[in-house]
Amino acid sequence: MNDLDVEMSHQRTVEDLNLLPISTARSVGRPYIIAFFNWWRSDQLNANFYGAYFGALATAGGDHIMASDNGSDRYAQYIIYRKGKPFKLIFVNTDYYSGIGSRSTTSFTVTGLRNGAVKALRMTGPSSETIVPLTQTNPDLEPSIAGQYFSNQNCDLKGVQRFETFNVKKGKLVTDLKASEALIVYL
Repeated sequence: MNDLDVEMSHQRTVEDLNLLPISTARSVGRPYIIAFFNWWRSDQLNANFYGAYFGALATAGGDHIMASDNGSDRYAQYIIYRKGKPFKLIFVNTDYYSGIGSRSTTSFTVTGLRNGAVKALRMTGPSSETIVPLTQTNPDLEPSIAGQYFSNQNCDLKGVQRFETFNVKKGKLVTDLKASEALIVYL
């Protein structure tokens, strides 16, 4: 196991959040803000910019977020609420994938949903160690969100956004995510 594998695990994130002085900030009436800002080099985007953008897409329009897992494994599940009702589901598979050999897949299951079609946006990349190349010649070698990627020249989104569609049957949604993928499901 390498350092990146350890750092990117969902359990590590949950453990680290428990160390933060969130309750101290609340006790004096202040918000506690977690931020990450190193998204680009002087001449190109870093891959973590995609995670920040994905997080913005995930929380946009919501007014409350709740973890629906206990943080004991590598698979994060969140519910975004709007006006007290589930609005989006977020699934994150923090399994590490080097880009060599087979890539693991994990199924995420949610019950209690309304039957019918739901749409989703997937964030993926060739591996957990994907680096955005300075000269962008092949989008398949970069991270993407729903088939789109960012230009190093001006940060514009390139490519065509492609939603996936899943069917909720008998109140149940099952979807698969490969290692180092994340999904936003719009309810």
